[in-house]
Amino acid sequence: MKRTFFFIAVIISSVLIFTLFYEKPINNIQTENIDENFEQKDNNPVEMRACWFSYLEWQIIFKDKDENEFKDKAKEVLNNLINCGLNTLIIQTRAFGDALYKSELSPASKYFTSSICEELSYDPFEIITNFAFEYHILVHAWINPLRTMSDVDFVEIPDKYTIKKWYNSENWNDYYMKDLTGKYILIPANPEVRKFIVDIASELMIKYKIAGVHIDDYFYPSNIDQLEANDAQYYEKINTNVDITTWRRESTSNLVKELYSKCHEIDSNTKFGISPQANLKNNYDVMYIDVERWLSNDGYVDYIMPQIYFGFENTYHPFEETAKQWNYITKNNTVLYAGLAVYKTGLENDSNAGAGATEWKNFKDILKRQEECLRQFKKYHGYCLYSYKSIYKPDGSKNPISQEEIDNLNSLFNI
Repeated sequence: MKRTFFFIAVIISSVLIFTLFYEKPINNIQTENIDENFEQKDNNPVEMRACWFSYLEWQIIFKDKDENEFKDKAKEVLNNLINCGLNTLIIQTRAFGDALYKSELSPASKYFTSSICEELSYDPFEIITNFAFEYHILVHAWINPLRTMSDVDFVEIPDKYTIKKWYNSENWNDYYMKDLTGKYILIPANPEVRKFIVDIASELMIKYKIAGVHIDDYFYPSNIDQLEANDAQYYEKINTNVDITTWRRESTSNLVKELYSKCHEIDSNTKFGISPQANLKNNYDVMYIDVERWLSNDGYVDYIMPQIYFGFENTYHPFEETAKQWNYITKNNTVLYAGLAVYKTGLENDSNAGAGATEWKNFKDILKRQEECLRQFKKYHGYCLYSYKSIYKPDGSKNPISQEEIDNLNSLFNI
């Protein structure tokens, strides 16, 4: 009987949020003086409770399944989300210049098919979005906009695709830079690149029942100025009158603004959101994204979802102080969600956490306390857990490592 009431409550909550969505420079912030938004927000019974489903989950759960097998696993995933009290699925559709759906613009992903050059015999994303609509689960299509693939994969994909044409071009430096692993990264300053990414978002919005378009934290690769093949050649070629770091931030902001504009042009009710790193200094100085600009001006994002993957005892980025910073800089109508690190549950050594290195091993209620902490903030309206495979095993059963942590979190919702 308790399970029946819980299921009904989740469905009612999901219908409410479903209706809402479908109605047609920072270095070190001093937190002592930023209490203006540190207050209990207005009572809002409908919050996003989401889960990321990455290309890694596609690989271990869906890869090489025939259509009927895929349908069974897709229903299993969605039922598991409901049973865990979640109402939103943020599912990857583009990981490395590829597509986890039937695309006219990008080759099929090797994380779903046997080969990157293989044509899909059915459209898995259409199936899962249709099922999600029936289950009253909101779906946000998660794309990695700039990261593509390595030489090994590029030689296999057909020449008809835009990224392959750029790869074959003598002027490939106008389109690509490389990261330390040898993967090609698209240059966001190039208007052709930005239009291509916008076209991908358009394709997803037009073809599928989605509530949002979501991009992650992969903008510029780390150590870009130490890489042999970076964007400096393109920068020098266009002969701009600003320094290269300003140019890079302007380029990523242009990409964000153009994606936002296209999403709202196609359907003003579709939400466009970004999940950056929680480290504000890294975002500005390393990833070359000006988050403060996006959150101080209209026309960039509908929601921001920083990956606050830190415990309370983290020496360098303690959870509460980091969350407080994000609440403070969210000054416009942007909705603030928090990305939470269920994947760290049971971690014996969080090596970059300083005094909090063993926190995730010592406590089983961190996510619960984080949710309680976040409820103090005016701008906060939900969370997203990274990731599905940390909550459920490939066979659909609960992951015993995180089960107690998840149960403690869900006790706040009487689940």
